[in-house]
Amino acid sequence: MYAVNTFIVSALMATVAISLSGSAGAVDCPADPRGMGVMIPLYVDPEDLALIDRVAAYGSSCTVSALVSGEGTGPPQDHVIHMAAFKRLADAGVKLYGYVHTLIAAPDTAVRRVADVTADIRTWFDHYGTVLTGIFVDEVEEEPSNANALSYYGALADVIHARGGRVVFNPGTQIGCRLAGLADVYVRFESSAADWRSEVRDGARCDCASSAACALLVYRQDDGSAGALQGLVAQAEDRGFSFVYLTDDRLPNPWDALPSYWPAFMRAVTGSSGPTPTPSPSPSPSPRPQPQPRPRPRPRRSKPSPRASPQPSPKPSPKPSPSPSPKPSPSPSPKPSPSPSPKPSPSPSPKPSPSPSPSPAPTPAGIWRPSGPHRWQWQLTGSNFRPMLMTKPDVIDVDVDAVEDMLAQAKQLSIARTSYKLICYFSSGTFEEFRTDADAERGVDWAAVYRTLGGMGGTAAGKAVPGPLFLQYMDYPWVDEIWFAIDSTAARDVLVQQVMIPRMQSAVRAGCDAIEMDNVDTYQNVPQTSKKRGVTLAQNLAYNQALLDAAHGLGLSVGLKNAVGMLTERFADGRRVADAYDWFLSEECYTYDECDSYQKSIKRPASVFAVEYCDAIKAFGDPEMVNLKPPCVCGIATSPAWNDPSGVVMNLLIKHVNLETQGADCRDYCARPGVTCAAPAGSDPAACAVSKSADICPSYSIV
Repeated sequence: MYAVNTFIVSALMATVAISLSGSAGAVDCPADPRGMGVMIPLYVDPEDLALIDRVAAYGSSCTVSALVSGEGTGPPQDHVIHMAAFKRLADAGVKLYGYVHTLIAAPDTAVRRVADVTADIRTWFDHYGTVLTGIFVDEVEEEPSNANALSYYGALADVIHARGGRVVFNPGTQIGCRLAGLADVYVRFESSAADWRSEVRDGARCDCASSAACALLVYRQDDGSAGALQGLVAQAEDRGFSFVYLTDDRLPNPWDALPSYWPAFMRAVTGSSGPTPTPSPSPSPSPRPQPQPRPRPRPRRSKPSPRASPQPSPKPSPKPSPSPSPKPSPSPSPKPSPSPSPKPSPSPSPKPSPSPSPSPAPTPAGIWRPSGPHRWQWQLTGSNFRPMLMTKPDVIDVDVDAVEDMLAQAKQLSIARTSYKLICYFSSGTFEEFRTDADAERGVDWAAVYRTLGGMGGTAAGKAVPGPLFLQYMDYPWVDEIWFAIDSTAARDVLVQQVMIPRMQSAVRAGCDAIEMDNVDTYQNVPQTSKKRGVTLAQNLAYNQALLDAAHGLGLSVGLKNAVGMLTERFADGRRVADAYDWFLSEECYTYDECDSYQKSIKRPASVFAVEYCDAIKAFGDPEMVNLKPPCVCGIATSPAWNDPSGVVMNLLIKHVNLETQGADCRDYCARPGVTCAAPAGSDPAACAVSKSADICPSYSIV
């Protein structure tokens, strides 16, 4: 098997287990097949969705275990592409196992350090835990030259089981039952059909069936007739095997394609015709025309104020040791990331959505998806969180690098951590120079990002030069931040992998339940035109989808901030944006007449955390800005239509633009004696506007 294992390079390796018992549609399959299962090593391009779908079509017959690998012999570095393929399989019922190797250099029998293999295992669970069933441990050596096999592989199995995962060992041959028993499944045989016939003559069978299930992997099985396939499947079952895979593929890489007789093989295993494999996707349609951003009194900006330097972040856990260099392989090399160009990247064609109207992909279990009314507070600046905490919110939103201070102050005030959900903020759409020190502590190497992409772009405030990483500086008053060049596939991938996922991981370590990613609407702020480089809606959606899936993979809840124009859109895999996000955050939706967009677009119980600013004119210095009259907020805060737990509930704050202060909960405000809850002109935003006063916060008793 060791010669075969050198071909894990640039591949998605999926061990696909498909049980005898079929059922209609995707189901919650048991860990073990209810009859003979199929275990498929898939060394294929994760972007080959036609092949992926042919496998996924059998997921509902119940055992899809995906031993998944990345570009080399460890976890994928290209999270976006691989997660899309993994999720496609997992959602269909396929069980996925992440690939790790254990030998330093086959055929030598010296094993890698336990710490190095453990680091790979942890990376698998940290990045892909929501789609992962367990880990496939390759190159299991019964007599390693530098370790005790039981101690070594036992330590690895303990790490996997501690994360709730199942263990598949691959010795590829007979091993002792004590070693086999450390795993849930072990590959008893992996070789050619001719070698299997020889083993059968010698009495080969699943030697340790009482300790672990056995898998049989046979390549160069050229006879794909129904009789031959049925005979081999029956033979495997008679000899105690629980999984079988037969293919006519051959060396040097016998696992880089499905067998030419794939449907016939599946019929031999399941005893029925099985599900109809998913057809190859039709050619991608041309992208829709770029919608023009809505006119606004000022350039739309998610973040309401310039930020002071954040508080020091807690030290992150040590970074896992890097995956070893890929082993040489004649299998196709991974596609290199395209070299960024200063010219505008073409808008990618959106992938076809499942027809006719796909159901939203299930959100991973355990992720917070709030609905109904909430008392929330939002403080992104400053170091004194006590006044905000004293309002006893049940949802708190703070900067990701200020969490340590906030938690310490909450503890001093005897506020139980279980009494509130914690949302942690960072910008995913812009470069925040002040955050680079904290980024370095969590392992983000901005210099490496620049080198990978071949440069930056952006040389002086207000005079940015579009380049591989940056497009242009933001408008006043946020001229210290730069829009990322997410029109480039390479930039999107690097940002997700090397910057945003480490930030998400630090949020997990800090105890955050959710993340608020800012500036997710680049396409409206830096739109692509015939004369200017910018971002299209399709490119923005591709980036947002990658971020959302990465966060969900880490167990984090994600809110869509502003970007109401995206609510009715779909991601490339068919999910509605309004369904995929867990909650929503809105700035000044009443001022901009956007609040109704949430009720029109969100068709499930959901919470919107909203804020209106009482000193917008003063803060932004724009005479065309308006402020909201105090009575108008009651149209939202107390309206039955906005407080029905079975629908969309608006949780509204009135705040200073200075986010160092706490906001006033509008339900509390409207319940104050003397407050009139009848908004003028039926709550028409135009009738609620106040443009003469620079600061009406005192009208709300906000100081």
